[in-house]
Amino acid sequence: MTETIFWEMIEQAWTEASPTLKNKRIQIASTKGEKEPTDLSIDMADLVASDLVDVLTEKLRKVSKEDLIAFDRILERKLYDIDRADIHEYTDGSDDGFLYARGFIVGMGKEYYELISQEPDRATFDLDAEDFCYFPVHLYKELYGDFPISDISRETGSNAKSWEE
Repeated sequence: MTETIFWEMIEQAWTEASPTLKNKRIQIASTKGEKEPTDLSIDMADLVASDLVDVLTEKLRKVSKEDLIAFDRILERKLYDIDRADIHEYTDGSDDGFLYARGFIVGMGKEYYELISQEPDRATFDLDAEDFCYFPVHLYKELYGDFPISDISRETGSNAKSWEE
């Protein structure tokens, strides 16, 4: 499992879950200063948290134990890398809410992820995908038992250097 394959799997999952919405993902990046979610962005958040998780779960059932761990480690790293005060300002106020907002950002795919990472003020407030943050861990536990502990955390505030004033 590589980062390239990670992003390709997310793109494939979008194609299977909703080819129509797949091509509209960047459109929901808010205009700078606009924070309120639209009906389209709410639909996408719902899709990431449910249909996309379902499609990816089925795909990950077919990979090796090691690749399942690697997929989660990449997901965890992506969540960690955008655990930043400047992104938090535009997404959600609570610790859990911000984690789930980051799950939404990653679940939207590489292009959206990189856009928000580079221009945090394009993020939309209050869009989240809680299930996306942990689904590989849940699948691993279902298939193999206890999940191996990682050296980083996906929890809000764990990327301390990105929260320094």
